[in-house]
Amino acid sequence: MKKISAILIICVLSIFPAACNSLNDSNTATVTIDTGIRTSKAAAPSDVTDIAVTVSGEGMATMTRSIPADTGMRTFEVPVGTARLFAVTASGQTFKYLGSATYDIVENEEVNINITMVRQAGILNLPYQSSYSGTTESFTVTVSIPETGGSVEYTFPPDDTTTKYVPSGNNRQIAITATPLAESAVISFSTVTTTADFVTGQYTDVFLLPIVAETKLVIPDIDDWNGSYYRLIILENFIAPTWNEILGANLTNTISSNYNFYPWDIDFDKQGRIYVAVNSSEEQVLRIDSLSSLNDTEIVPYLSGSGVEAIAIDRNNNYLYHTRGTDLRRTDIASPGTGTALDLSAFTNPYFTAIAVDDQGMLYLSDSAETTPSAELVQDRIVKYNPETGAIITTYSSNIDFLLTVFDGGATKNISDIMIRDNYVYVANYGGVDGSKIFQLNTDLQYVDSYGNTSETNTSRGYFYGPHHFVGIRNDQFVIIDENFGNSFNPLDKLISMEDMNGTNWSVFDPSSYEESFSFYYYC
Repeated sequence: MKKISAILIICVLSIFPAACNSLNDSNTATVTIDTGIRTSKAAAPSDVTDIAVTVSGEGMATMTRSIPADTGMRTFEVPVGTARLFAVTASGQTFKYLGSATYDIVENEEVNINITMVRQAGILNLPYQSSYSGTTESFTVTVSIPETGGSVEYTFPPDDTTTKYVPSGNNRQIAITATPLAESAVISFSTVTTTADFVTGQYTDVFLLPIVAETKLVIPDIDDWNGSYYRLIILENFIAPTWNEILGANLTNTISSNYNFYPWDIDFDKQGRIYVAVNSSEEQVLRIDSLSSLNDTEIVPYLSGSGVEAIAIDRNNNYLYHTRGTDLRRTDIASPGTGTALDLSAFTNPYFTAIAVDDQGMLYLSDSAETTPSAELVQDRIVKYNPETGAIITTYSSNIDFLLTVFDGGATKNISDIMIRDNYVYVANYGGVDGSKIFQLNTDLQYVDSYGNTSETNTSRGYFYGPHHFVGIRNDQFVIIDENFGNSFNPLDKLISMEDMNGTNWSVFDPSSYEESFSFYYYC
């Protein structure tokens, strides 16, 4: 911790007005206090403009004298007496500086007192966060100073431990955000805040990390009909004539070929790293940190059975939830592996096609529950589930309204994706005539609203082929994969963007206008 030697030469006149003209008055002594600022400019902050000394003791009235900041010295008369306390304060735009000395004052004595001033600063210690290196250019931390209404701000890289001086005091509000790297999938990070107390000279650890707020559009696009597409599409903007793509062969560590790369579901952790559910027999869940290096990491290795149907990241608790349809597992992001199988005893023959997680860590699952032994009727429902207890909190059943759509004489499995946004649950329901809608529930799974109609040719506002997946983390719009299963040889799949459940600012991105095409989930 830096210290500022403060030798205060306090050239102070007597506390009595009449004594101001005499420096040799009986019952006083001449005291010179030197703060050292004039000879220690390197150690003294340039913004210090207010220096004062207060003298107190038995049998005297407390006296205060200002000290010129350019010299840091003052000479004045002090009443004689024992244990006179000389307390010096200095204030700047950011920090305060304090120092004191006790001295016995003898009559007619000339006294020089050097007082060392200590900067009133605690030390903010921010942890090493190399996990942000692939997505973040820099962190910015702002610490508010309530008593002055001001603040201090620091910017630093994400790949090093950082300590910063903070004005001492209680209830300092600390806010952190980050600037994303251009080559990452992140558009912006949210600002995260906490409070802490800072004691002069002491380290205070603050484990505060920003959380991704918005991302580019990272879209799975696979077509196993002709083997032409096994890729991720990267769109920085919704409307763009071209896009970047990631093939299995572009990845450096885990996928051996394009034909084993079946990207099925995508989510992001708090750092903005991309997690890809792979619905094949080679890998299960991969993480891609940077869109430029494509140095992928295996988070969940291959588990026997089918590939991964759905994933969801709990960004508050750093958990990855993943399912192959009939199971549900949780993996700690910091400890890659198959994770822990969750208790599904509350379910009967479950089959999960979508997962979302809210800020309280509750899961929302699309469950195709068999309602008869022969599975002649499959009832799609949304289930709110507590992963800590294995309890089903509440459900929203598909047989009470438009969710259950009869098609080709049987019940269809309609729900393909779930998204939590602004304390609402949004569901993509792609199947069947009159069933291609997006609907909105509250977090108690009570119906709020629905939107959309089905058409294989109409691209005007409100018409979907079949809303299949929500894409990216967006605050300004919903971006939806619109899957046309009805025309597999010429899928004409497109992306839909809208701002709200009224279809406001409805926009269509149809790649066929650029002599390209999407195939999305055509998989056989």
